[in-house]
Amino acid sequence: MRNRWAILFAVVLVAGCKLEDPDDDTTVGDELPPGVVRIDATSNTEWTLYDLDHARIAGPAEGWDLGFRRQLIAVNGEGGAMVAVLEGVKFEEITAAPEEGYLTDHVDLAAAEVDEDSLAFNTNGWWYDYDFNTHLLSPKANRVYVVLSSEKRAFALRMIDYYDSAGTSGYPTFEVKEIDPPASLPEPEEPEEPEEPEEPHQPEIPEDAIVVDATSDKDWVFFDLDTLEVVEESAGWELAFRRHLIATNGAAGVRVAIVDGVSLDEVEAVPEDGYLSDDGVDIHAEELNEADLAFHQEDRWYSYDIGTHQLLPRKRVYVVVNAEKKAFAVQMLSYYKDGEAGHPTFVVK
Repeated sequence: MRNRWAILFAVVLVAGCKLEDPDDDTTVGDELPPGVVRIDATSNTEWTLYDLDHARIAGPAEGWDLGFRRQLIAVNGEGGAMVAVLEGVKFEEITAAPEEGYLTDHVDLAAAEVDEDSLAFNTNGWWYDYDFNTHLLSPKANRVYVVLSSEKRAFALRMIDYYDSAGTSGYPTFEVKEIDPPASLPEPEEPEEPEEPEEPHQPEIPEDAIVVDATSDKDWVFFDLDTLEVVEESAGWELAFRRHLIATNGAAGVRVAIVDGVSLDEVEAVPEDGYLSDDGVDIHAEELNEADLAFHQEDRWYSYDIGTHQLLPRKRVYVVVNAEKKAFAVQMLSYYKDGEAGHPTFVVK
């Protein structure tokens, strides 16, 4: 494949700094507070590269540190840049870089497909939360990224938006400040070998598939695997559905094991270990964390295409064991009924 380094030199506003745009393009945009940068990453195919050391858009050979393409953020591992992801901290409190815990990326910027989950900025989950009802993306709170640049300077960075003032998506916006570097240059952890992108799993829907109407944003639908019926919450349910969320009745002793890369007919016995539980998770909590649910462990039960807004089940089977030690194999097949979202569809045995 021809190696094309077509980089989108887009608008970036850094208050108090004059951009050193390699193409010397000048575009008028919104005024931003001091230390805030907005990147035009609206292209679906081309990356905008940013140099933290010189607060400018850069070319591929000009010491860039971060690359942006829509919601994707890549770190320039080849150029020596690396990032540490700090959870539960406030941007204002960060004055010095940590001594360890750094990751980096080795992304082919010419590749059409990028494994979003493997990017360093998405350690411990994507850098953003996504609302399936509004299709809006919002940066995770109390997460700070410490970037060691290609010139070995340290910067604290906090993502603050993904939209411009008109509400147009593809404008990642962040606050950045220089901080004290680590005492010695750390070695970034070796990135995982990138996997070949797999085709979305779109199994055929058999006639005996179960379709649950989980279109309500507020109310859970409770399902009894013994009777294959929707039941009241007070009854003996194993699974609960609300839009894309799937919960298990952990309080009643229900456990679930994840078996990846298989279909329902390939699972004949229960796993010996590896079980998860939603015990202790309040599914009625106003701020329910999706990542706490067993069905949402190991990259969630679905993959999501942010371009098409389509949710596709992963090829995996969930082995659900209830309080009576009865085991069920469950495979998710779809999230749609006649094109309408909110209808989780599955087969069970």
